[in-house]
Amino acid sequence: TLKELDLSSAFYGCTALTSLDFSSFNICPLEKLSLKSAFNGCSALSSLDLSYLAQSTLKELDLNSAFNGCSSFTSLDLSSFAVANDSLTRLDMRGAFNGCKKLVSLDLSGIDFTINSDIFNNTSFSSLSSLKTLDLSHTTWWYGNITYIWTMNTVETVYLTGIDTTQVNNMADVFNNWSNLREIIGIGDLDTAKLTNLGETFKGCSSLEDKYFAELAQALAKGNSVSNLSYAFSGC
Repeated sequence: TLKELDLSSAFYGCTALTSLDFSSFNICPLEKLSLKSAFNGCSALSSLDLSYLAQSTLKELDLNSAFNGCSSFTSLDLSSFAVANDSLTRLDMRGAFNGCKKLVSLDLSGIDFTINSDIFNNTSFSSLSSLKTLDLSHTTWWYGNITYIWTMNTVETVYLTGIDTTQVNNMADVFNNWSNLREIIGIGDLDTAKLTNLGETFKGCSSLEDKYFAELAQALAKGNSVSNLSYAFSGC
């Protein structure tokens, strides 16, 4: 039985590749899947369905630089990998989306990020210069800090519906300078019981609609533990 599939750099530099179909792969059950740099440099690749590779038995998933240079992507859905939340012990997404300059929509919903505190950093999202919609609904955020996610001043809508922040105490600077952000759908679902720091969290969010501040206020009232709101809403 196949337990490990290594596709690292498998299609590296295939600049003429426009689509790829994994539906005929008979690979269940997998424990290790490496897509490290698998599609790196596939500049013409415009659609990709990875749901057939998502297995509930996965223990290790390597997406390091997987989509680096996929400059024709307009949308990408990785939510199918949420099926592995109960078994996954290693998740690497460093630099996964570098060079995805046309990506408008990114769906990471349902994924448990507590096993990888590096997912939200500038190397992962630094060049998403066209991103408008980011779906983080039903994700689980790691223990302690989720500060300085990244600066995404093109994003207009973020989905946080059903998000799990039960162990988070520091959200400073999370949406700092997201100047085009209009909607944070599900912001009222934040569990703020342990949250103490919202310093500069929404600083510069000059486009955010008023109703989302009201929903946030309700969520904060439930936790009643925030002690730092320094510049939290400056420039809104």
